[in-house]
Amino acid sequence: LYQEPQEANVSKDAKLTQSELKAIQPCKVSAAAQWYDAIATDIADLDDSDVKAQLANWIDQAATLLSQNTPEWSLARATGETLAREVSTKASVLGKSQLVLSRQFTKDMPGERIAAVLPSLSRLLSELAIGFVDEQSKHVQMMRRKFLSATSHDMRSPLNAVIGFSRIIVKGVDGPVTELQTQDLSTIHESGKSLLKMIDDIFTIDKIEAGSVSLDPKAFNLADVID
Repeated sequence: LYQEPQEANVSKDAKLTQSELKAIQPCKVSAAAQWYDAIATDIADLDDSDVKAQLANWIDQAATLLSQNTPEWSLARATGETLAREVSTKASVLGKSQLVLSRQFTKDMPGERIAAVLPSLSRLLSELAIGFVDEQSKHVQMMRRKFLSATSHDMRSPLNAVIGFSRIIVKGVDGPVTELQTQDLSTIHESGKSLLKMIDDIFTIDKIEAGSVSLDPKAFNLADVID
């Protein structure tokens, strides 16, 4: 969704002036409170004082970034990751956070100053978004792997039982079965094997994505494979 931003030199006019910087610093706690209020419904399970402290610290860091000739944008990206990891994983937090930051840094600025600061502010918000989305993606991947790992045994065991017992019954081990029953049991048996193969394929794909699959190269006859 987000493209890697291009490196760009931040001109002197695009920096926050000392007066603008001074105007932001004293009200960073108030700004953090406004930010908190904007995302409060998404972080109701967290301690508000801790969250406000994080947000106030980020406003301070962001103001410092926007006052530098060559900002260390990785800090903004790392903050986006922290926001996604520790504050919330809801996408609505990102949009609200960007909106509150934009308002905070352009509050009481004349139009020409907003235009000058806009490039660096846009980069700041872009890095915040990239970090946020990247961390969300890592979280989703981690949860998926945890789910697959936890359910692997629980999914295979009952399927193996269905496959095994249906085969036993078809063979007449537990007593004679009619032709119609044999057909039904055979369908159950084959369907169970197909479903088990599908589950195995899912776990194999997950292992490939995680880079945990070891290759065992062997020679083979290409004509046999094509046929």
